[in-house]
Amino acid sequence: MKNIIKLILIFPILLELLDSSRFVIELPIPLSLGRLLLLFFSFYYIFGNIFKVFFDKIFNSFFIIFSSILLASILKASPEMINKSFGQILLLISSFGFVYIFTSKFLNKIIRFFLIVNLIYWLSITYSSLFADTFFDFSFYSGYSAEMINHHTVGIPILISSIFIYHYYFFTNGKYSLFGNIFLLLSLITMFLIENRSGLLCLTVTFVVLNLSKIKKFDSVLSLSLFSVLVFFTVIFLFQFETIFQRFNFYDTDYLERSNDERLFLYYQFFPTFFNNIFGLGSYAYVDLGFQKILIHNQYLTFILAGGILSVYSVFRFLFDYFTLAKKIISEKIDNLDKMEISLFLSTIPFFIKLFFLEQGGLIFFICLSIVIYVNLKLNNKLSI
Repeated sequence: MKNIIKLILIFPILLELLDSSRFVIELPIPLSLGRLLLLFFSFYYIFGNIFKVFFDKIFNSFFIIFSSILLASILKASPEMINKSFGQILLLISSFGFVYIFTSKFLNKIIRFFLIVNLIYWLSITYSSLFADTFFDFSFYSGYSAEMINHHTVGIPILISSIFIYHYYFFTNGKYSLFGNIFLLLSLITMFLIENRSGLLCLTVTFVVLNLSKIKKFDSVLSLSLFSVLVFFTVIFLFQFETIFQRFNFYDTDYLERSNDERLFLYYQFFPTFFNNIFGLGSYAYVDLGFQKILIHNQYLTFILAGGILSVYSVFRFLFDYFTLAKKIISEKIDNLDKMEISLFLSTIPFFIKLFFLEQGGLIFFICLSIVIYVNLKLNNKLSI
């Protein structure tokens, strides 16, 4: 009976996490049903662990970041930005709702099932959109319509689910199976087909790091070599498609210069924007190009622009703590995490790498953050219910 109640309570949260554009249950208050239930879980957890919660360095980094964004919004005297900043702090607190969920063995089974459903759902959306020509074509810019699906929208959930499934189901006896590598190849192919360069890079980097850390025997080298050959011929085949060839063609200097110059131009605007708004831009941290305002395409730089000088240390502190934690887990210098917990953490690696190339908020950001908080609490023996 207790598990059934848990399942009923978590269902709206998972629905919104699956696809916030379709499955949000709205309420006559600023919070959706999913986010309200997540807050309920988080307060239930926090009240029993309040001192442990507020001494967690990952949580503290983001509490300072979002508090500095709130302060900047207040200084800008924008009620809309202030409301959004409060919402971000509430979502940060809500991340402890996921921490509570991860401590339940029954809900862990639900999370595993959800991550499989998540992959199947977004793959079906991806391929049905590809066949229906409702994907935005980044290689040949011809306009963007509301019916079209951005490649980051589908790329991020596919990245997260792919790495989780890859490690949890295909890592046995200290190595990844050939079937696991073939499974991951399908995700890499998907990134090619949707022309998601940053997604492809993040997935490839994660795959290489995970495998290089496990090469101890000849059969591991052989398996990885066979997989590399398979990837090589797959890439050659995919390059037969004109749009993919155009998007990934490193010999097309005109396209590369245009694409890179646009990104570099945005980054060049970071310092003048930062120093002109030393206490932050608030929750709407857009770079003003004169003819339009645009996000800088880097979540960490956006946090700094939003929160100003008060957020700088905390952004770099989080990155240092996160990648230190990742190095420990990948090199297996831990002994109190189970396979589920390690798989969850590894699934966040491509996500936090991808944030160097775009902005991403919503529940998907906070579930990834909550995984990191959960693992950090567990490693420091501060996790209890």
